[in-house]
Amino acid sequence: MNQSKKASNRLERFVRDHRDEFENLEPSLDLWEKLEAKLPNDTTLVQPVEKNTIIPFFPKIQRYWRVAASVAVIIGALGLWYANQPSSNSDIIVSQVGDQYKQQMVHYASLIETKRDEIRQIADNEPALYQEFSSEIERLNKDYQSLKAELPQTPNQEELVKAMIQNLQLQLDILNQQLSIIQRVKEAKQGHGKSMQTI
Repeated sequence: MNQSKKASNRLERFVRDHRDEFENLEPSLDLWEKLEAKLPNDTTLVQPVEKNTIIPFFPKIQRYWRVAASVAVIIGALGLWYANQPSSNSDIIVSQVGDQYKQQMVHYASLIETKRDEIRQIADNEPALYQEFSSEIERLNKDYQSLKAELPQTPNQEELVKAMIQNLQLQLDILNQQLSIIQRVKEAKQGHGKSMQTI
């Protein structure tokens, strides 16, 4: 350690003593001529390249890189799109709150869709009744969607999930009542048709 300090001090002293010599030295004017003279005269080794030309370096690999870059861009865009979907975030939150809630929501949602399909069958025969029924369900569905949108920001997520389930139950109850009304209307029309036949 002591010897390295001595060597360092000697080097520093040498640089300090000969500083003027270091600063005054410049390369000679004929340096480039000497370097060129040492280069080989064979110009076939060096081929001139035109400006703005691309030299193919493994052309097949470049093609694969382009394809890979395109696929990466598409996957990235799909990832961003998927990440911005609010329903997926809400579904994850519902699962985190409780798996039983998610099962209830899926069960009610499938029943609601089945009942709505049944009600759609009267759209041609009873358009006014269908319009009234669907507007009532759409209002409840909008309420459900707004609750779902609030879910990621609310501090009490379990209560909001319960409110969402109550909304689905209410939609199901209303759909059952609507189907009951449709059945009574059909029976009344059939009864009216039979009474007209007896006259």
